[in-house]
Amino acid sequence: MIRSTVYLMLLFSLGACQQLLNGQAQPVRPLSNGEYHVSCSGSVESWTNCNLKAMRTCPNGYEQISREENTMGTKSEIIFRCSK
Repeated sequence: MIRSTVYLMLLFSLGACQQLLNGQAQPVRPLSNGEYHVSCSGSVESWTNCNLKAMRTCPNGYEQISREENTMGTKSEIIFRCSK
């Protein structure tokens, strides 16, 4: 009984870790002026995630308009425009 409980707890723990590794993907939102906004906030996503999202949105490159991060590192956002 104890062994099956330990296996069950391990299974749930691994599922939780997998969810943290994948994170909750924040969508790229188009703005009305032709620019895009993306948030890579939280403990799972990083600036690399923001840059990858911008590169997927703009396969010919992009120009970063602004970059914002709070002092706790829990809010990371960029606004960018695709290169022509």
